[in-house]
Amino acid sequence: MSHLLKIGVAVTAMAALAASALAGSVVGVWHGHIKIDSTHVAGGVNTDHRNRMNKAQQSAFSLTLKPDHTFQIVWPGAPSRSGTWSQTATSVTMQETKDGKNMGTPEVFTIGKNGSTLAMGQRNPANGLSVVVTFSR
Repeated sequence: MSHLLKIGVAVTAMAALAASALAGSVVGVWHGHIKIDSTHVAGGVNTDHRNRMNKAQQSAFSLTLKPDHTFQIVWPGAPSRSGTWSQTATSVTMQETKDGKNMGTPEVFTIGKNGSTLAMGQRNPANGLSVVVTFSR
């Protein structure tokens, strides 16, 4: 390996370490809140769906990000979710797993400027439903 290449690798590693340090540790227990906006749903939302959305918005749930880069989400009345997580300076990516296999698409949460929130928002283009999930410490 050339001297210049070694320096480049060292600088890249130091930059990655610095970015991780700036983000701070996200390890720990986070408390979740969900906000659902159905105002743009074509044809509106029936009473049953509205009741389920209201119940979801009032439910308390938690996220535990463990030092071994695994997570668990516990939502009373629903099966817990678990998987693996990774962190950059500005985001946390969670990949749900079951029996060692990835389930679905990874979810990316943005770390708030003060490091005390994780947030993800999605709008379903097929039906117009908007969902924002926020975790706070």
